[in-house]
Amino acid sequence: MSVERPPALSALEALAAQLGADPELVQGAGGNVSLEDGGLLWVTGSGTWLSEALLRPTFLALDVGDVRGALARDAAALDPRALTRRDASGTMRPSIETPLHALMPQRVVLHLHSVRTLAFAVQSAAHDHLADRLRGVPWGFVPYRQPGVPLTRAVADVIEAAVQAPDVLVLQNHGLVVAGPDVQSAAELLRSVEARLDGPSRPPPPPQLDALNAWMSMDASGAWRLPAEPCVHGLGTDPVSYQAFSRGVLYPDHAVFLGDGWPSASLSEPLTSSFHRHHERSGRAPRFLVLEGVGVVVDAAIPRGAEAMLGCAARVGARLPADVAVRPLDPRDVGALTEWEAERYRSQLDQAAPSP
Repeated sequence: MSVERPPALSALEALAAQLGADPELVQGAGGNVSLEDGGLLWVTGSGTWLSEALLRPTFLALDVGDVRGALARDAAALDPRALTRRDASGTMRPSIETPLHALMPQRVVLHLHSVRTLAFAVQSAAHDHLADRLRGVPWGFVPYRQPGVPLTRAVADVIEAAVQAPDVLVLQNHGLVVAGPDVQSAAELLRSVEARLDGPSRPPPPPQLDALNAWMSMDASGAWRLPAEPCVHGLGTDPVSYQAFSRGVLYPDHAVFLGDGWPSASLSEPLTSSFHRHHERSGRAPRFLVLEGVGVVVDAAIPRGAEAMLGCAARVGARLPADVAVRPLDPRDVGALTEWEAERYRSQLDQAAPSP
């Protein structure tokens, strides 16, 4: 069914492309945005890249009353794929966060994996630190729940308990939601929140490139390379980053695109031995290997979205305080993510996507 595009959708597409091109806000297929107009919810499709919003179809239209009604009837059974479509966007699935977008009362909703926000949201004392930074802003802190309906329920609880409907939500161990009455207002509020959460970003010690190249050369397959973004080496060379991420998965997209383990390695162990050790331990071939104090190597065939998540991890790590206490996700929550069909679908899209 063909529906008329609202004028504001073009502005949201332009903003989505701008946000998606900023790795401090969006990484790969992470993040989703929406516009409510004339009873329709225009929301980004699952697995789409916001950075490509001006290049290919990225939004689909749903009856917002249909989504809210499904939530009210049986939220636990809500499957975005079963919602009535009002557009002709083919096989593109609605974002797994569609229920959250429908729940928010504002017309424009931006759900991003802001590095500045994540650097707070993964800390054990996240709420206290955020309260200082966001004083005077209508905001709420949402305890970690699995993306999709469980997260939407938690958001509903926060909205219901608030004296004033929050325009900003910080999702524990997950990301940021900013909402407003129109595209410009939401964009301006996002800039304000990012400024409030800004802080020093530690430059990582340089990697030992000669040692890494020599180590990779011992593997005759040539299946490994250095990361495209030099900052990724900070996961190995920056002690704070290394320790934080070695404690466990800190946010959902890391588990979905990079796996649930921390594939540490050493120059004293052949690369192939490190690879097989982690493969056998986790049952999943590692897409990267981290050498403490040395740097990082990646699978030469690593999907571009997965490599973008490595850049996200490095940027988050560089913003963590030296004495930080992080809060990893519970292993049961990580297992729920890696076994969830909706998240496997996003990962499969990333693996199948051609290089830009």
